Amino acid sequence: MKIDSDNLKGQELNERDMILFEKGLIGLPELKRFIVMDFEEESPLHWLQSIDNPNIGFIVANPIMFAPNYLVTLEPGAKKYLRIDNDDEMVVMVIVTVKDKGRLVTGNLLGPIVVNASKRLACQIALEQSGFGTEQPLRDIRDIEKADADTRSGVTV
Repeated sequence: MKIDSDNLKGQELNERDMILFEKGLIGLPELKRFIVMDFEEESPLHWLQSIDNPNIGFIVANPIMFAPNYLVTLEPGAKKYLRIDNDDEMVVMVIVTVKDKGRLVTGNLLGPIVVNASKRLACQIALEQSGFGTEQPLRDIRDIEKADADTRSGVTV
């Protein structure tokens, strides 16, 4: 499959690398098919590119690199929805935003993306009882995670 956008420039994509968001992202229910691409080999950041709309993509990262105690616990209904039988199948990403010419980097730690890596299914969930926000400054994260690291659970799919 070939996709043409400012980010991909006619790059050839393998359909088996596609991740399916059956309900889309929060606020973007029409975008269901995405692919995760690396920026560079050593970079902790990745590009979540929409296949349905090649002009839409997001910077994503593993939240553990910013908040080592960040925990997403899925309720049984969410695990069933994603067909997760074993927690090892679960990959968590957060959408990252770079503002003010790179001086402010924030992450949506309230609405992480959870992927069943083996089945290539994903959803964005809304965490309840979280001390984090949708535009959490990532440089200040360690102060916040000390406050209430064990009260996060995923509810809304």
